[in-house]
Amino acid sequence: MSKKILSVISILIITFSFLFVTACNGMNDDNKGKVDTPKTPPVSSQDTTPVFYDYAAPDFNRVIDGMTLTFFDEFDGTELDLDKWIYERESWYSQNGAVQRYRNSNVSVNDGLLTIEVRNKNNPIDDKDVGTVTSGAVKTQDKFSQTYGRIEARMRVPTYTGAWPCFWMMPQTINAYGGGWPYSGEIDIAEFKGRFNTRVAGTIHNAYSGGYDHAVGKAYYLPWNSPIDRFHVYALIWTPDYMDFEVDGVVYQRITKEQWTTSHYASGSSQPFDRPFYITFSCGVGGILDGHRLPDLDNFSTSYMQIDYLRVYQFNEFLAG
Repeated sequence: MSKKILSVISILIITFSFLFVTACNGMNDDNKGKVDTPKTPPVSSQDTTPVFYDYAAPDFNRVIDGMTLTFFDEFDGTELDLDKWIYERESWYSQNGAVQRYRNSNVSVNDGLLTIEVRNKNNPIDDKDVGTVTSGAVKTQDKFSQTYGRIEARMRVPTYTGAWPCFWMMPQTINAYGGGWPYSGEIDIAEFKGRFNTRVAGTIHNAYSGGYDHAVGKAYYLPWNSPIDRFHVYALIWTPDYMDFEVDGVVYQRITKEQWTTSHYASGSSQPFDRPFYITFSCGVGGILDGHRLPDLDNFSTSYMQIDYLRVYQFNEFLAG
């Protein structure tokens, strides 16, 4: 390589080096005393705590087109309103294989909530309940019942294996279409298996001609970040021709008259779902719903089912007078 070419290359290298140093010194002067903070923090420093949501309560004063409010309880007092409710009878016997004993003292009203408390075997209310799981249930039987309309409650329920919370309806006249259950029907507006923390089911029961249980329904899964121990609004829209089951404003199933009709009932009728039904809130433990699964009965924590409100509406066309 000639001396002339080497000389040119040397000049270029010196020139580029000078420009680079000048540029770097200029940057340092412009940013003197400043700290370069990234716009997004490193992943390791971000808050990864899940965000959980309660479903907001709708406006109590809202108007539903074509419907009138016929019954409600906002649970604003300090005790259960016995003009609207009765307690499920206190008994050592529990139906459907559940293990709890219902006690009136497990039910309370405070801070705008109806609370049903489930207490374990080692946390009895009094000496009579030693060694017994206790819970509570309330119902509007003989106080309020209705045929058709919208029945809704805002509530949250416990999540543990064996929990059996339910918001449900039974006929005021149990023998209207035969010898007791299931002939005269049952409507489970929202029923839960506590070990599934986002699952709710809506189901209706009536009878085949031989008296066997005819159940129609399905389950619905809530978003992962709003499980059943957060507040949600569960509702039934009940008409002579169908029932819609709703969670947080979403209708997730419709059961039609054709689906619930069996040969036991008059052809073309809405039987047995054409008579007044009353409302129940209960929180069982164990039982047939989830294969008799149980929590650790000696050690599970006290748990709560809480209801913010119950509101019942009737279609104006069915209002008397």
